[in-house]
Amino acid sequence: MRVFPFLLIPLWQWQEQSASASPLTTSFSALLAEDLPSASQILITSASTSGSGCPRHAVFVTISDDRTVVTLGFYEFQTYFDGGRGRGKDGRGRSQTDRDKNCDIRLNMFYPAGYTFAVMDVTYHGFAQLDSGVSGSFTSTYEFNSGNGGKSCTTQANITGGGAYESGTVYTKSDVVPVVSRVKAPCGRNATLLIRTRVNLSEQTGNASATGTLTGDDATFALEQQVHIGWTKECNV
Repeated sequence: MRVFPFLLIPLWQWQEQSASASPLTTSFSALLAEDLPSASQILITSASTSGSGCPRHAVFVTISDDRTVVTLGFYEFQTYFDGGRGRGKDGRGRSQTDRDKNCDIRLNMFYPAGYTFAVMDVTYHGFAQLDSGVSGSFTSTYEFNSGNGGKSCTTQANITGGGAYESGTVYTKSDVVPVVSRVKAPCGRNATLLIRTRVNLSEQTGNASATGTLTGDDATFALEQQVHIGWTKECNV
């Protein structure tokens, strides 16, 4: 597994930089360069979640009509830091577990017969309010099952408190991940893409008055640039 660290920036700054290469976008083409055949129509058939930041009652899932885009909204993917005093700015008590939340997202996908390749564009939105002395991170690990040779790749966005984050700002994190498989079954096969996400806050200094909030509000997974090299054997169902 390879880890690709990169810097997270506020949404307003991301929009200004959108016309040029952005440090928020990480490509993993080199990771799977040896597997660059292509896809007719990979479909997202369903999505589910589990974890401290995304219990079932606190997530909504929407899948597009063509089954190539899924959007998830999170109501409890939120972390807080209060300088160890046990209370945040809202007056509620905070425990150590409030500083770290995880969410495992499982995308059940259908792969057509043959060599398949597609690019999955992934976009996360959230909110960050971090005083100076508090840092945050958002980590995403993409794990492919046997259809992709068991490969995985990881991105990590790091935020240092203060500056634009001290008063709070919306952020965007973007990943670009190749989705590759070889399917010999003439009727295609089902497979799962597991995305392990985590938001975390930590103290950088001994500033007892420092507070912070880091949330993951939504995630969109979109299959793009699909190409397919199919088998000649017919599928009989």
